Amino acid sequence: MGLLERRLTVRVAPDGMLAFVAVGAAAGEAEPASSDAVQELRAALLAAGVVTGIDEAALLELAGLAADPGFARADVRLAGGVAASHGRAGYVELAFEEGLAPGRVSADGHMNFFERGLLKAVAAGEIVARVFVAEGGQAGVTVDGRALPARAGAAAKLKLGAGVAIDADGVVRALQGGVVLHKPGDSLDVVGQHVHEGAVDLHTGHLDTPGSLVVKGDVERLLQARASGDLEVLGSVGGGALRAGGSIRVSGNVRGGDDARVVAEHDVTLKSCESAEVSAGRVLRVQEAVNSRLRGRQVVVTGRLRGGAAVAEHSLSVQEAGTPAGTPTVLHAGEPLELPDLADVQCAVVMQKLRRMAERGGVRDAFGARGGGRSKGGKLGRLDAAWSAEELAERAEHARRRGELERAAIVEVGTAHPGVELRIGAARLNLQEIARGMRYALDPETGQLRAQGTAR
Repeated sequence: MGLLERRLTVRVAPDGMLAFVAVGAAAGEAEPASSDAVQELRAALLAAGVVTGIDEAALLELAGLAADPGFARADVRLAGGVAASHGRAGYVELAFEEGLAPGRVSADGHMNFFERGLLKAVAAGEIVARVFVAEGGQAGVTVDGRALPARAGAAAKLKLGAGVAIDADGVVRALQGGVVLHKPGDSLDVVGQHVHEGAVDLHTGHLDTPGSLVVKGDVERLLQARASGDLEVLGSVGGGALRAGGSIRVSGNVRGGDDARVVAEHDVTLKSCESAEVSAGRVLRVQEAVNSRLRGRQVVVTGRLRGGAAVAEHSLSVQEAGTPAGTPTVLHAGEPLELPDLADVQCAVVMQKLRRMAERGGVRDAFGARGGGRSKGGKLGRLDAAWSAEELAERAEHARRRGELERAAIVEVGTAHPGVELRIGAARLNLQEIARGMRYALDPETGQLRAQGTAR
């Protein structure tokens, strides 16, 4: 054993990841430095079981310093192990933002706080998410040569529903248009019919979805529920709006003055409505209606229609119209149907409110300080005088269509009270006394309404 080797002490950390060497000063008279200092250091490390991870630069430096018999140093690190590198877990990267947004900036630049994006709508073929696979780890080793196993990363936990598919690259796409259903760490799907468990209110904002929508609560004032397919509300509509590319069914009451709107391209079925505007591209069926405006290709009121108006392209059937007190009520058939757009409806609502404010003097200059737009020299008067050829053609087509509808239009009433006005085309009939079980049509020879017999 050389002089240097007798001065060395090797210590290995308990976890085997580090090895330290201590060098003591030579006792007695100095001896010539050994040319085998490096070998003696290696031998001391090997004797302590250190076989890997040796820091060659540190070893050479210590060997040079330790050649001095008076040199002493404690805990010089000469070897280090390699820790195991565990694999990265698999994960899911969503292609949409989760949660509610504070609102959305509209085209005109103002913030619409009702557009909160609760429902995540996607089209067929659209990317919904990307799934990244787990990665394997890299094993480590201690200074004494013991292997340290590495754990592979856990796979991403995600069950895919029937409405999505994943490709070889981990890209998840929608197989159909609809709403994304995502439970973090559990499942992902796109459904053609979404069920909203609560109300449509200020917290949820508007609900807008491709496919069908079921709302289990109410649709509150100023809020909208929109679906490209069918729309069903199990609660009531209190001043809100509904728009569907399919049919609409409301279990509760539809009410709300200026802001209550129901528009469906197919059928509408309601229990009752009050101070509401309801339009159906096909059949509108309601039990009770009060001071509302009903429009459809066919309108059926199975109960009472008190006040307001019912307008149908083809046929109009009402069990009881008006009231014994003579509430003005209009039954109108043979009128071409044009479904309003909800955006246009909301704009009209704002304009109507401004007009009312102007009438009360709150906005004196909102529509001009003097008279209406149709007065002599007024702006609307000039516009009426400047119809384009296309607009004239549209008016002519509308008149032709109305003529066809008038000839086939039917109004049926079980009971109609005085104060009810019947209309088909330009023909009008104001009832002065109660009528029961009557069917009315347009007499092409006289241009007047005539009863065709009992309706029931």
